[in-house]
Amino acid sequence: MSTAKSDEIKVRVTHDMKAAIVRLASARGEGESVIVREAIKRYLHDLEPLRETPPPYGHAPTKPEPPAPDTKKSRGLPGFAAALSIAAVLLIAGCSK
Repeated sequence: MSTAKSDEIKVRVTHDMKAAIVRLASARGEGESVIVREAIKRYLHDLEPLRETPPPYGHAPTKPEPPAPDTKKSRGLPGFAAALSIAAVLLIAGCSK
């Protein structure tokens, strides 16, 4: 992605939006264009993170996997930890006699 700022986009905004941009730019001591570029960059990043390089030829961009469903099994202890827990219960039960 090039960092040169040679392309220009013109956009119409409401009076309130323009006033908000001017206020924010004044408060931060920056130009209005900086505020608008930052807002667009955040918006595009939220849609699909910008890449420095395109994906390899023939490969579709990958999407994050959805989270695993919250099931009783997925909340359980991993196998080794479960085995240790069972062994501890059996040991305690054997010692109490």
